[in-house]
Amino acid sequence: MKTLLDIATGYFYWKSDYSGSQNKHKAGDRADIKCAKGYMKVKQDGQSVCAHRLIYEILFGKIPDGLEVDHINDIRDDNRLSNLRLVTKIENEWHRCLKAKNMYTQPLGKSGTYFVRFKSMPYPELFPEFNIVKSGYQLGKLSLIEAENLVLRVKESIETYLDKIQTFQQLLDNQ
Repeated sequence: MKTLLDIATGYFYWKSDYSGSQNKHKAGDRADIKCAKGYMKVKQDGQSVCAHRLIYEILFGKIPDGLEVDHINDIRDDNRLSNLRLVTKIENEWHRCLKAKNMYTQPLGKSGTYFVRFKSMPYPELFPEFNIVKSGYQLGKLSLIEAENLVLRVKESIETYLDKIQTFQQLLDNQ
């Protein structure tokens, strides 16, 4: 590998100077770059790979089938080891759904009613009252109290679901 990993920061650095036809870098320069989706990428064996996945694999080995590396604080370029954890795809989707930027309550015109919108919602069938709209899932014409209670109910449902997944996983691990 032509790069070094700084465990404290989660950054990759070049080991040596290089001057090619298209690329130039000096030893100690950052070797990772931010991609369009906000993740850090680094070259490994001529391939561009996600830095958070590579960090996990360097430190712990191959990522087990069915698991993903999640950024706990939802900052995709924060690859400090303390910010990374393994989760199932379902858990990762639910955590994303719980993030504040995914859901919001907003007034519906000047009518005194509100709507609640989620940009993404895994397993929307758990919340059939939501309508599918162009920008996600929405439920409208609620009082402010109803809207706030709905957000709390969805959050509690998701957290309960995640707790059940963790309990089930612990049972499997203990067998």
